[in-house]
Amino acid sequence: MNAHRLETFFSEKSRIAILIHRNPDGDALGSALAIRHFLSKWYHKRNKPVTIDIISPSLIAYFLEWLPGASEVIRFPESPERARQIIREADSLIYVDFNAPNRIDELSEELERSTVPVILIDHHREPQVEPAISYWNPEAASSAQLAWKFIKDFNETDLIDKNIAECIYTGIMTDTGSFRFRSVTPEVHRIVAELLEYGVDPDKVYSLIYHRFSLRRLQFFGHSITFRIRHLPEFRTTYMAIPAEDLVRFNIGPGETEGLVNYTLAIEGTRLGVLMIDRTRENQGKPMVRFSFRSKGNVHVDEFARKFFNGGGHHNAAGGVLYTTLDEAETYFLQKLSSLLPVLVAENEA
Repeated sequence: MNAHRLETFFSEKSRIAILIHRNPDGDALGSALAIRHFLSKWYHKRNKPVTIDIISPSLIAYFLEWLPGASEVIRFPESPERARQIIREADSLIYVDFNAPNRIDELSEELERSTVPVILIDHHREPQVEPAISYWNPEAASSAQLAWKFIKDFNETDLIDKNIAECIYTGIMTDTGSFRFRSVTPEVHRIVAELLEYGVDPDKVYSLIYHRFSLRRLQFFGHSITFRIRHLPEFRTTYMAIPAEDLVRFNIGPGETEGLVNYTLAIEGTRLGVLMIDRTRENQGKPMVRFSFRSKGNVHVDEFARKFFNGGGHHNAAGGVLYTTLDEAETYFLQKLSSLLPVLVAENEA
């Protein structure tokens, strides 16, 4: 039934735009690339002309540029009018690893105006889109897991190759903390085993993503951990507040703060880790602070981010944004932190 539905849908399409969220991680980019690789081969097999573009609302982190096909992704900051035109001319849209138009910044207006059918491939809670076809499951460990199901549902395994498998593996690996998060299930490992049969090299993928620190990025991490970290033992919380001057000093580019928030959870007794970064420069000089939340156990940061920080995500990993200065954002965060105290203390005693 799924194969027939997908065949019917795509046989009538010829201009497909695949959208990923701002500052795409390995899950968003890997999933989108895998889908593009597969659909390109699917149309080629049928001798059907098609244009398939991936659009990112921001630049892509250097440690993801090695992914097969990444060089062809259209970055909005580099080609804003082209990105807009592709969305306007598309006869179908695929949302990958996000489910609300506001996650793609300046392109959100184009999505809101579009009337073409949407395919949703995502694992974040409370979607704000009504898709024609949905691969949405908030319990999935990654969007790549759902992208793999989307690909497999075509029942054309002869079209799956190493490039597709490598992209899917990257998405699953990065969004599960290298397979250590509680979201990892036996099903995830079964998928990974299947991907390895297509020739994926786990050591290669891990090294290309996590063993490519530049000296300045490593120094930035060290500086942040040394001078910007704050530990609140009474709240079982550790956070970092990164001013814009640090990003300039160490020339930190797109995606290069990825992973920094995880160090806040490394402190013994911490149940909530938070990273707040002054992103005013990205917002045309208007005050803006982006938040990353990480937690352990039953501390549901998705609800916290949604209620107070215009964000959302997963139980133990979420993000948000405040349009204010870093000092004001830090003060506001400390005020709202008290709402989590009962569960933070209970978690510590469990």
